[in-house]
Amino acid sequence: MKRPDKSSRRTQSQRRKETQEAVLSAAIKLLIDKGHGGFSSSRVAAMAGVSRGALEHYFPTKQDLLAAATRHAMREAVEHAGMLARRAVRSNDSFNDVDFCSSNNSTPCNLQQMRAPLLVTTMGGHYFIRDAEQYFDMAASVDKDYYVIEGATHGGTECTACETTPGQYNNATKNLFDLMASWMNARY
Repeated sequence: MKRPDKSSRRTQSQRRKETQEAVLSAAIKLLIDKGHGGFSSSRVAAMAGVSRGALEHYFPTKQDLLAAATRHAMREAVEHAGMLARRAVRSNDSFNDVDFCSSNNSTPCNLQQMRAPLLVTTMGGHYFIRDAEQYFDMAASVDKDYYVIEGATHGGTECTACETTPGQYNNATKNLFDLMASWMNARY
């Protein structure tokens, strides 16, 4: 039996990263498909093709998995936005008088052309509320909705600093994913 070339073997670090990627991708897909109510660690493990033990090694609780999946999705979105933002938009002022269409990578400019149904969400525990309002207002779509997820941070997780009582916003992530699932299921 021929041994595999050592240079083609994956390291433990590579295998760990691939497993975590598979789990997080499966978690996001399950949240999109089934919402928070249909989300379970065992379903994620099955979708990712890993054992429940392997999943729990990286994400011991369902809340850990949800938080990591949310961070993973937000990180991917930020990386994508960073790629789009490499060509900056012209502006005379950072809030007003922005020529959004001076770049073909501008979200507000592109939303002016978009006619597909649009769901704009913003997190009540973050400062991007104005941006989301602007996106909603500029979008050409007739079927568009705007929601503020109370007590959620930019990553979609609960804003503990915003709480007036402990645990007040511990359902923020569930609310966000349930809203997205309900909104998509009503249209597609």
